[in-house]
Amino acid sequence: YPANFGVRIPAGASVVMQVHYPAAANGQTDQSKVNIKYSTTAFREVFIDPALNHGSLNEGPLIIPANQIRTFTCDYQVPNQYDVTVLDVSPHMHLLGKSISSWAITPTNQTIPLIEIEDWDFHWQGFYEFRNPVKIPAGSTLHSSATYDNTSNNYNNPNNPPQLVTAGESTTEEMMLIYFSYTLYFPGDENIVIDAGAPHEDHVCSMQSVGTDDIGLAHLTVHPNPATDRLTLDLPAQHYTDIRLLDVQGKLITTFDPEARILDVSNVMPGIYMLSVSTDNGSSTQKIVVNR
Repeated sequence: YPANFGVRIPAGASVVMQVHYPAAANGQTDQSKVNIKYSTTAFREVFIDPALNHGSLNEGPLIIPANQIRTFTCDYQVPNQYDVTVLDVSPHMHLLGKSISSWAITPTNQTIPLIEIEDWDFHWQGFYEFRNPVKIPAGSTLHSSATYDNTSNNYNNPNNPPQLVTAGESTTEEMMLIYFSYTLYFPGDENIVIDAGAPHEDHVCSMQSVGTDDIGLAHLTVHPNPATDRLTLDLPAQHYTDIRLLDVQGKLITTFDPEARILDVSNVMPGIYMLSVSTDNGSSTQKIVVNR
């Protein structure tokens, strides 16, 4: 957040971290960390809410029949009492998601674009910060639209053949959430620079980077990707302990010799997978497409 902005944690509150582990994680070690920076001065309180969510869709419950592509929309009216300042936005869907967007319509009928992801990737998501905070006037309406592909043409579809999918927290179920980090508007908020490195265009977003010192295999590269029969690994010089291929649900497909640098995937069905490589110092996961 910009200087003097923060989230208030009440005295005596519990901080809970929810982690979704894939089936193949059994017996492995979690390297997750939580970094909290405490404010030493007064700050402006930031709130984080999924103002647009699948609990109030215009089309009814989030139900995606097999072999169908469906689009859902959702609206939320900002209270008339105050303007708000939006710092970032975070859409969330699962494996059937194809595209998602959000925008605001002001009481004077002005359109404020917020975010548009035309090619959703479940493995590439997070909070997207605006270069400058965006003012949303009181009484504006937030809108969102999300499209889901529950057909066999969707490589990410966890079911083959496709099955009926409804709302739920499992990766094989679906969600439609758009989180906003916001605070009460103060004059001049639009001039605050959150990301000085972003292009100088209105409402340009950048990916928020969160990490620790032990990132692991930052230089792991895999080619060709998409692959047909074989994958070649370009790895830094370390001691490798495990190389395995997982499906998008985290289920183990096959393991490889840790000393191998050319991996045979000729017997793997076409689809999207996750290649997990572990060393004594950490691990890295790459998205792999097998296509014939």
